[in-house]
Amino acid sequence: MAVNKTAELVKHWAEFESNHPAADLDDFCRYYLINKREKQSLDGFLGGNIPPGRDQMLIKLMGRVTAMFVITAEHAFKEIGLEQFLEFTFLNTIHSMNNPKKTDVINDNFMELSSGLLLINRLKKRGWVKEQTDKTDKRSKRLELNPAGIEVLFNSYMILEKLCAVFFKDLASDDAQLCLHLLTPLEIKHASSWQKNKADGFKEMLQSIKAKG
Repeated sequence: MAVNKTAELVKHWAEFESNHPAADLDDFCRYYLINKREKQSLDGFLGGNIPPGRDQMLIKLMGRVTAMFVITAEHAFKEIGLEQFLEFTFLNTIHSMNNPKKTDVINDNFMELSSGLLLINRLKKRGWVKEQTDKTDKRSKRLELNPAGIEVLFNSYMILEKLCAVFFKDLASDDAQLCLHLLTPLEIKHASSWQKNKADGFKEMLQSIKAKG
């Protein structure tokens, strides 16, 4: 007996909605069509070294794509004096958070305190960042970009805009939007607790993540 097409579609929608509660009907349609596409050869995929599980494949794929983008961006950033991609992210965080504390900038970029302080000091020595004493807490320092730092940051924006246009030109806009919808809840969930979890043992960390649902 042939499966009713409407019932089959509803079943797929229910499964998708259960796994991706933040997504909408448009996202489901894109997801469904993507999964119906003819399967492509995995030759060369993930460097030819494919992990055994779906989640491991996803982590490796995101890591490789990010690494390639960062390496390319860092090469372009040399023209404006940036040596690391993290220097850009710190400048961007300081600018967007509006006079933040050092620890806020470091935590927002998921770095250890010692490494983050070294990077901030490097930005200060280049004349891109200045620090001020917190008016409400004399023990804390707040950060702000100098004019030179603002110039470097906005030059980096222009570089990234050009790079993104080339790097992601083969990714359809709808597919990119679907990726954002699917991954954003994951980022929000883990970003809110990563600092606490990193201080826990592995077993405690897993229990904490599981408890968040």
